[in-house]
Amino acid sequence: MSWREPKPRYQIGKWFLAQRGSVWYRCGYNSRTRQTERVSLSTRDFQEAQQRLAEFFIETYNPNKVSKASITLARALTIYYTEHGVNIPSHTSVKTHCEKLIDYWKDALLSDLSIREQRAFKAHLETLGCSEGYIQRIFTTLRAATNFCYKNEYIDKPVNVMSISVPMHNNVEMGRPLSLEEMARLFDAIELDYLMRYCLLMLGTLARPTAVMELHSRQLNHDYRLITLNPPGRKQTKKYRPTVKMPEFIHQATRHLTDCNIISGSNVPIKSVKTSFATAIKKAELTGKVTGYSFRHTMTRWLRSQSVPPWEVVAQLGHRMEQYSTTEIYAPYDPAYLSNCVEAIEGYFEALSKQCMAVQNFVNN
Repeated sequence: MSWREPKPRYQIGKWFLAQRGSVWYRCGYNSRTRQTERVSLSTRDFQEAQQRLAEFFIETYNPNKVSKASITLARALTIYYTEHGVNIPSHTSVKTHCEKLIDYWKDALLSDLSIREQRAFKAHLETLGCSEGYIQRIFTTLRAATNFCYKNEYIDKPVNVMSISVPMHNNVEMGRPLSLEEMARLFDAIELDYLMRYCLLMLGTLARPTAVMELHSRQLNHDYRLITLNPPGRKQTKKYRPTVKMPEFIHQATRHLTDCNIISGSNVPIKSVKTSFATAIKKAELTGKVTGYSFRHTMTRWLRSQSVPPWEVVAQLGHRMEQYSTTEIYAPYDPAYLSNCVEAIEGYFEALSKQCMAVQNFVNN
């Protein structure tokens, strides 16, 4: 049965009417599938079909949705940041990424972002001395911004953003590992209680800095010796926050803290430890890139050197394994849960205490 169109063709936007048999259809070309879509309007009356097509167009019309050849990258980044980026934890970094993108691309249209031009932008960032990890994060922001605009119908086609691969062992740029002697010097240089708690928790949990900074006393279960790094009500992200075993030295150092932020010891969290941490690093005369991630990388190496099973190390770090699902909820209450990890962590603390009395005195007070 053939398709017939009225003469003249009745069309609104990309949609037009066509008839098959006696029934009218709404038709439109889909550039993604390269096919004409046809949806029955369930009527044989031409005037009623016109009315239904008009109603559909008004209901689905988005005046902001334009071709990617008509919107600048700067506009897309502004939409993404003001409607989404400003509300995420990494908003400061996202803003910086957007500024770097706009500074390079200026008034370029999204349609100008060919893979060849993106490679040129990557080369530009490399000449500025940007690390592979930093370049990857800038491209991640670019991809997130264009995807946001597409999914929210600001543009009619997705933008192909190139992927940047970073070698697995390049995470040292986040913070280099420390030797036991360097770790002892660092703890000896700490003069503030909140900074001591921060460093002890980083050492005892292998968590990411943000998770430790946000840690509340209700996330510590001293009866079961568990630390739930993901607070109640917070949705898990790809940077998964696991529940880990509480080493004895963490129990001793935090057992007196109730209904408060663990780091500050009060209801008011500390916004940042960067200044005090940098002061301690300088006093300890540590060189290279030493950050909060240095604890995570140091302790990961220590766990492997102590023959802790790889699956325990993975669980401690929060690298989820897809073969586990709801059983993960109950696993922390198993007495054997991360037992090798916590034993190795306590062994490291014991070795550290022999070189640094400051940590032992703080824990026992």
